[in-house]
Amino acid sequence: MESGSRQEDASSSRAKKSVSIQRNGKTGERMDFDLSARSEQWRERLQSFFDREVLPRHRAWVEHVAIKREPAPFMEDLQQKARAEGLWNLGLPELASDEPGTQLSNLEYAPLAEIMGRLFWA
Repeated sequence: MESGSRQEDASSSRAKKSVSIQRNGKTGERMDFDLSARSEQWRERLQSFFDREVLPRHRAWVEHVAIKREPAPFMEDLQQKARAEGLWNLGLPELASDEPGTQLSNLEYAPLAEIMGRLFWA
């Protein structure tokens, strides 16, 4: 099998948004893996911030930390920007309504963790 074929197979299997589950030997309802509108909005906001603010700083972060072994000087500024855009405390579902954060469920947070997981320091 050609590598292109394998990639197509992998991408087509990822494109499926529901899966049949089996209970007691019977196929049950399909599980829906579509993102909620709320989750998709947060994913788009975070992806934009990540591409605009985080990725461009990655090389500087690596170089600074490798030499100085301390936090990069821009980290505090980056955290302030994330807070200002409401992208702080994304994974804390138990926050009260008056606390800063999104109150996203684990399911809503998962696609955001996938984005941030691209860089271990994000």
